[in-house]
Amino acid sequence: IRDTLKSFYILIKAMDQYIRFVFVTGISKFSKVGVFSTLNHLADLTMSPQFAAALGITEEEIDNNLKEHVSDFAARLEIDETALRARMRNWYNGFCFVEGCPNVYNPFSTLQLFYQQRFANYWFETGTPTFLIKLLTERNYPISTLEHLVLKEIDFSSYELEQLDIVPLLVQTGYLTIKDYEQTFGEETIYHLSYPNREVENAFVTYLLSAFTQTERTLSRSHLYRLIAALKQRDLAQVFLVLRVFFANVPYTLKVDAEAWYQTVFYIVFKMIGIETEAEVVTNDGRIDAVVALNNQIFIFEFKLDGTAEAALAQIQEKEYFQKYWLAGKPITCVGANFDTEK
Repeated sequence: IRDTLKSFYILIKAMDQYIRFVFVTGISKFSKVGVFSTLNHLADLTMSPQFAAALGITEEEIDNNLKEHVSDFAARLEIDETALRARMRNWYNGFCFVEGCPNVYNPFSTLQLFYQQRFANYWFETGTPTFLIKLLTERNYPISTLEHLVLKEIDFSSYELEQLDIVPLLVQTGYLTIKDYEQTFGEETIYHLSYPNREVENAFVTYLLSAFTQTERTLSRSHLYRLIAALKQRDLAQVFLVLRVFFANVPYTLKVDAEAWYQTVFYIVFKMIGIETEAEVVTNDGRIDAVVALNNQIFIFEFKLDGTAEAALAQIQEKEYFQKYWLAGKPITCVGANFDTEK
């Protein structure tokens, strides 16, 4: 593919006198040394302030061009327009491509929202990120870190076919976006990345759950509802009974002798049910494997691999991980869990 594209670009270069404008777009960019070596006068627009809002719908554009659709939809839902706009931002806004840029809505999803007259995950219809998911699973990438990534600007420019970096690809494909930025003392810009919105995060973790556990998406939903009910009732026996379904569906060929794999599956499952979940939570005496916060209670989980649940629980007690949550005003349940790779 790369050789074919190079031949194509060589022809474009040779036709300079006839061509006034060339615009190249796609899901990923690669270094000019490779594919674009024959087009050495390209201007990269990926993080250009001039084009930051060119490919999304801004708040102003909704006000100017889609106002009547907002009014009609709000009336249908029997809520005021302010509440509707807040839901729209949560679901479909949040894309940012350069420091200081206005957030933009996903055009496809936003227009589908008005056409279908319901909030839904339209991101699924734009294609399955099979290539990305394969990279993440093969490298056993720590999925929980994707919510709070910090990168330098140079990290966005690392695109080599022979050594692909996952994070720049996630940004290019829209699964991560700029949420904040800051200037260092050396005047270098540091970017904080996360999921753009609820729709993208939900789509991504759904794909991840299927990839990491080989569980069908429709079955996953059924099991997740059972898990929510068990957690609300503080029925830990039922919680782990449901979790076993996901772990049992991990093919033997995919299993790795590392706690990180099991932690990832656990984290994805709880993200899917929309519960506030943190992994590798830092305390003054170590890291908690996972914390799950409900409206009326908190669960602290510690995992062991081929050890014992008792040892995991003893670690929580010894390091007093619960101290961090004493002031939350909720009952705290400490849970030790062991993963047996043989089973």
